[in-house]
Amino acid sequence: WTEYSYNGALIKSRGSYSADLKNGLWETFYHNSSSLRNKGSYTNDKKSGIWEFFNDVSELVQKYDFDKRELLFDGVQNDTQLEMEVLTESGYVKKEVEKSPAYIGGENELRTHLVHTIRYPEIALDNGIQGTVLVSFIVNEKGLASDFKAENLLGGGLDRESIRVLQLTADNWMPAIYNGAPVTVKMAMLVKFKLSR
Repeated sequence: WTEYSYNGALIKSRGSYSADLKNGLWETFYHNSSSLRNKGSYTNDKKSGIWEFFNDVSELVQKYDFDKRELLFDGVQNDTQLEMEVLTESGYVKKEVEKSPAYIGGENELRTHLVHTIRYPEIALDNGIQGTVLVSFIVNEKGLASDFKAENLLGGGLDRESIRVLQLTADNWMPAIYNGAPVTVKMAMLVKFKLSR
């Protein structure tokens, strides 16, 4: 199976289906070039085995084993310590973590997920509502995200839509690292909504 760009000039993705489920090797390409975005295998519509993720200039960004839930390679340098709220026995306490939670596949994969998944709410469109929603959530020591909450309310359904699209990423995170071990932390993300002129 091969999916082409809207003008038919470029391949968007290719792979195979079995019983209407993705199975076997799949490759996805950046929408405006023939550069590979990611490649790996599916088993019954779920990513399995080792996947490789690339930036838009074909450099390897991450290599991740979905079966073992293990990061094999991380080309993103994260040398600066970041202060986050870490869950301790006495509750959440601000600590400098060695590594913050990371989306499997990197920033480009997360951005692509948001772009392809967000549905601009009709009420917001009709009323010209746009802006940025700050969504807070927890990423636990296993890399599972939960407790999504819109911290600022824009109305028009933008808050609910922000939460919905981030909930779809819940099992696609790597945990924060503190003192060499995975930990549960609070984090936040901005989801932007902008109307076209």
